[in-house]
Amino acid sequence: MTWPRMREYEVFTPSPGGELTVLLEEKSEDGYSDYLVRFDSDGGFGSASPVQGHFRGSYLGSFPSGDLLIGGVELPPDPKTIPAGVPLSPNRAPFVGIFDSRGQLLRRVVLPNDAKAKDEAGEGPAGQPYIKADAAYQAAMVFSFVNTGQDGDVYLTRDTNGGPVYSISPSGAALDVIDLTPPRGGTLRDVKVAGRRLMAVYSIAKANTDETAAVVVRELDLYNGQQLGDYHHSDFHIGGLLACASPPYYTFLGSNEKGKLTLVRTTPQ
Repeated sequence: MTWPRMREYEVFTPSPGGELTVLLEEKSEDGYSDYLVRFDSDGGFGSASPVQGHFRGSYLGSFPSGDLLIGGVELPPDPKTIPAGVPLSPNRAPFVGIFDSRGQLLRRVVLPNDAKAKDEAGEGPAGQPYIKADAAYQAAMVFSFVNTGQDGDVYLTRDTNGGPVYSISPSGAALDVIDLTPPRGGTLRDVKVAGRRLMAVYSIAKANTDETAAVVVRELDLYNGQQLGDYHHSDFHIGGLLACASPPYYTFLGSNEKGKLTLVRTTPQ
């Protein structure tokens, strides 16, 4: 088979039985198509299936049953359905759905109080109207964080400093669980779930630079949002990528003196 190209960012999730499911994308003259590619616990190719639905997937999570949560944004409408003279918005509506392991849509998920795009009108050089792209909205829809909890729900966090964090059950019920409060000057970089705890990872930049001054791990109760602790470091060798968490231990992807990738296990002091 011809392999679809991988996105600029990896989209994968571990599945029951030690398998790995990867979401791949293929671009053709007709647009984009998503595929689910499965690998067994030894890394061997298992199968590939097209994903059903008129949307472009960008994140993936798994339920203990083997069903998958796939989300992204809807594809543009057919231009023939747009009234003449009305500009087409680049801000696509969000899409979240539950699929079986073969990529068949089982049910669509509606997130309460989800982010909405700001469709601001603009005018091109020749005076033609257009709708401005809402960069913050687009990033929140595409770069959402997905974690599977020990309770069997999938936790979806929108990529904004305040989240929110949604708990999505295997039946497709979605609850707005937690609104995140970032530390002062913090930018959300990742979210992890372990037991009944949620870890929101923030970076704080040095003044007037793009360099990171500190990394903050804000630990919250997964079910009531109560803040349990703030842990921070400013060690370059520890790094800012939280690979996994099992409180009180946090494992980061860091680097050594030679710039080689390392796993750094830390604990609050």
